[in-house]
Amino acid sequence: MGDVVRYPDGTESKIVSGAGAALAYKGKPMAIVGSAVANGDTITSSLQSATQIREYADDTGIPGLLQPAYLAPIQGHA
Repeated sequence: MGDVVRYPDGTESKIVSGAGAALAYKGKPMAIVGSAVANGDTITSSLQSATQIREYADDTGIPGLLQPAYLAPIQGHA
């Protein structure tokens, strides 16, 4: 999180949720379709379609998935 959505009219808003522990960079979850935006919007599409994140019903779930302000553990750090 910390990424910014830029709208055609030039306004911007911060992305506040993301992929949780499934996909993070330096502890910050990457934005995905379904991520919440600070202004109340939700990301509904992406130019990228090569990668998928799957959460199975019979699994424990992905920590932090689409949870606002979640910070993923950084590998190699306690």
